[in-house]
Amino acid sequence: MAKKRTLSAVVQASASEGRQELNEETKSDDEHHRDAVAQDDGNDETEDSVYISVELTDFADFPILDKHDALEIENLESDRPILRIGEYRVRSRGVCKRHGGGRLCLIPDCQNSAVGLEYCVSHGGGKGCLREECTKAAQVGGYCKAHGGGSRCQIDGCKKSSQTNGRCRLHGGGKRCTAPGCTKGAQRLGLCAAHGGYHICQHESGCPRKDRGGGYCETHRRDLECSSVGCKRLRKAHGLCTTHLRVGDHNDLMAILDELLDMPKQRLR
Repeated sequence: MAKKRTLSAVVQASASEGRQELNEETKSDDEHHRDAVAQDDGNDETEDSVYISVELTDFADFPILDKHDALEIENLESDRPILRIGEYRVRSRGVCKRHGGGRLCLIPDCQNSAVGLEYCVSHGGGKGCLREECTKAAQVGGYCKAHGGGSRCQIDGCKKSSQTNGRCRLHGGGKRCTAPGCTKGAQRLGLCAAHGGYHICQHESGCPRKDRGGGYCETHRRDLECSSVGCKRLRKAHGLCTTHLRVGDHNDLMAILDELLDMPKQRLR
């Protein structure tokens, strides 16, 4: 059974300053060590003492602002012990994955957590749909929404994807238009398209056309589309959309790695 110890330190939550400070005992590390050795000499059954230095990064919205949680360490016998603050596992940079710890996406300037080894979900990370030849991201159950993944509408006989309240848009799920008397689904700004629920193209020319995705109209979004032949999705990185980042062929993946790691343009054979 893995060992588990509670260290003689607590996380002091300071709401006024919006940060957490690690309050340790006033004794120095040497004094702690001497006390532990003295206890070991007097009682052979005394458990081993563990000393560890943890630097907490300032996060105003850290979830323990209103209480003290003990800092715990697990798996002491392994080479990679696990640190926890309450229910949250402390990863790199002294924080849990929710607050920026753990492996980050390889795309430059992206601060999202990597799903898998390389990219976040927005940049093509994570598992793909189990349906053969489908390139969409998998939801609950291993399939994309189009192939049955994720939650389904609760109305008997309906197989569409659930939006909110357990129902698809056709059966009342999702947000409704806020215009008086309108029961259509809201598109943007809380309104349906008929009541102004749309954005105008943000091209610098002052284009008056409607936004068709990514902030641009059908004409001005063409230069921002994925470089994969026939794909109309907007590019995310390296000229590719999320889907083609995930399923790019061998040459595409090697090119991405070369750019990210600044490696010579040499291909493995």
